[in-house]
Amino acid sequence: MTRIFILMGIVFGLTHPVPALACGPELNLDTSLYYDFGVDPNALAGFSDRELLERVTLLPNRPASHRMALSRVLLWEPILQYRAVAGEPGVEIPAEAGEWRVGRVTHPETGRTYDVVHWADIDDSSYTLYFLKGTDWLCQLAFDN
Repeated sequence: MTRIFILMGIVFGLTHPVPALACGPELNLDTSLYYDFGVDPNALAGFSDRELLERVTLLPNRPASHRMALSRVLLWEPILQYRAVAGEPGVEIPAEAGEWRVGRVTHPETGRTYDVVHWADIDDSSYTLYFLKGTDWLCQLAFDN
């Protein structure tokens, strides 16, 4: 039942985009946590895939859980499916394949603050998802290497 609500929230978020003024022009497909925000992704809180799934399951109706679930869904096709292995109770990404980094960043020039979910990949396939602060509204998905 929880998965249905998460999926419904994802569909709603994708069909009801964030108002243009809410997200800043500093975000684009190549936005980098390190070069544009001055934040080392390793400074953000780190989670294994299993820990991320546990957090989403324990608190399914929180914006933070929605951000993490949406990030996993959106990154499944381009990268995560190639890192996944069968596990209990389903499919998970082993710790040696990459790590989730979660936190809040503020752009040094514009002062806009975003909640971010970053996939730190073992190869050259890291991504950062920028969300409107305190919400589960996706502003930008950026390839971040």
